[in-house]
Amino acid sequence: MNAQPLGSGSPLQFTDSAGCRRWLDQLNLTNVQLTQQVLSGQLAGLAAASLPPLERLRILEILREPVRYVQTESAKRYAGRPLPLDAGETAAWNNVMTLWQELSRNYQQCLKSYREGELSIAPHAALVTMRCIRLAGFALLDYYRVYRRPPGALWRTVLLVNFAFVAAGLFFSMLLGLGAFG
Repeated sequence: MNAQPLGSGSPLQFTDSAGCRRWLDQLNLTNVQLTQQVLSGQLAGLAAASLPPLERLRILEILREPVRYVQTESAKRYAGRPLPLDAGETAAWNNVMTLWQELSRNYQQCLKSYREGELSIAPHAALVTMRCIRLAGFALLDYYRVYRRPPGALWRTVLLVNFAFVAAGLFFSMLLGLGAFG
C-alpha cells in the first residue's frame, strides 16, 4: 500500500468517481483514526465542491463501505464503556459523529438536487433517501452507545426525510427495485 494521503486540511483529492476509486485504493485502512480524519476531510471537501449530483452519488457509494468500516472500528473505543468516557473515548465518539455528519451532508445535497428537479438523480432518489435515513440511524445509534440524548434536529431530519420519502412515492419504487443504483 502507498502512503496515507494528506488529512483533513488537504484539498479534495478527486473530482470524479474513477479518481475517487484510485484515491481510495491508496488509502491505508489499517490506521483507523487517521483514515477517519482523512475521510472526514475529503467528504467536507466534496460537500463544498460543485459536482453534478449523479457524480456526487457515485463517489459517495464508493466511499460508503470504507466509511462504515472505520466507523465500526472506531466505535469499539467507546461502545459499552463506563461513564463518563475518558478523553480518548470522547474524542473517538466526536470523530465518529463528524464523519457521519459529513457523509450525511453529501447525500442530503443529492436529495436536495432531486427536490429541485435535477433529472439525472431522479432514478436514484429512493436510494439517496434511504441512505439519508440510514445515516441518521447510525448517528442515533452512536448517541445511544454513549448514553447521550440525540439532539432534536437529528430526529427532525429522520422524520422529515421519511415523510418526503413516502410523500414522493419513493417507498413504493424502492419496494419494486426501481430506485436501485446500477
